[in-house]
Amino acid sequence: PNLIGLVNLGNSCYMNSVLQSVLSIPEIKKKYFENATNILQNAPKDNTANDFVTQFTKLTVGVSTDRYIKQRDESLKMDLDKGKDVYGDGYVPRNKDKKEEKKDEEGTSCVAIKPRMIKRLIGSGHQEFSTNRQQDAVEYFRHFIEFMNRQERSSKLLSKDVPGLKSLFKLKIEERLQCQQSQKVRYSTAEDIVLKVDVDLALATNMKEVEEYKKKKEEEAKAKKDDDGDDKMKDKTEDKDKEKDTDKDKDKEAEKDKETKPEVKEEKKDEDKVLPIIPLEKLLERYLGDSMINDWLSPATNKKGQVKKTVRMQTFPDYLAIQVQRYYINASWIPQKHDCIIPVPEELNLEFMRGKGKQDNEEELPKGGGNVNAAPKLEADA
Repeated sequence: PNLIGLVNLGNSCYMNSVLQSVLSIPEIKKKYFENATNILQNAPKDNTANDFVTQFTKLTVGVSTDRYIKQRDESLKMDLDKGKDVYGDGYVPRNKDKKEEKKDEEGTSCVAIKPRMIKRLIGSGHQEFSTNRQQDAVEYFRHFIEFMNRQERSSKLLSKDVPGLKSLFKLKIEERLQCQQSQKVRYSTAEDIVLKVDVDLALATNMKEVEEYKKKKEEEAKAKKDDDGDDKMKDKTEDKDKEKDTDKDKDKEAEKDKETKPEVKEEKKDEDKVLPIIPLEKLLERYLGDSMINDWLSPATNKKGQVKKTVRMQTFPDYLAIQVQRYYINASWIPQKHDCIIPVPEELNLEFMRGKGKQDNEEELPKGGGNVNAAPKLEADA
């Protein structure tokens, strides 16, 4: 138990990461594992392979018990007994490498199972998740939750007293707009299951060290470029007398080059590379920061002006899923990833994110006015 892994079925790491996260939730274990006997005994006999509740229960039992560890140990014992029957009592299996032997000695040896049935069921009919291509983990997480929610609502074998997965992650985002001309406000809410925050490198706590590293690299690159230029000029001068090669010699050299395999140069890792360090708390504070939007048509004054936008959380879920969006569109309109370190604390106080709703001293904006749309964002992996 707790040492049962999931085998990568070929570009299925996105699925495995989601399943491992879901299977670690106590409510999921209570809903499926503690009720496993009832679910498996009353599973539909004619369509067990296509019943999600049955298959997910089997997966939950598989990763929460020592069933597969016992199977492995029994299989190894059978192989050992067969070897001794053939080669005598002194037979020692040699199919284990040193790493596996070390894991056994330390008690950290693990068993992995293949979640093929779950992958087929959840991906069935989906344009992307039914393929063997790599996918985005957050997109799969959203699809998985909606799929499980539909299956749980139609199942008669699951306890209604234990909350479903979707309700555990569901949250409400509160958006507050304040017209800077009339000071009137408007509140709106939106439901989601993932809180998306953008990466802002300007929030790095080690920005001074990052800038010094960049400057050092630029100077090294410039110095190397100057050295290469001098070497090329020197080679050009020395090779002037060698430019009268015959066509026959050139053909021979070309054939020789074809036969010679190009050397594969290993890229050296920059061990001294300094990456921006951005604490998760700072990204959340940035997400909740006020932003000014220009040229907004106020319904109170019927004139264009500024509106202040503030985002808070109206409700907190039992489990908060945060998607740190590292990808962005660069100046050349090409997706690029921020290379940075984002430490996540073991404990995080999110009380500052709580929305308070409309206050007694606030006057509500009339309906209408300009729309405040979020800038288009590129979906990224978690």
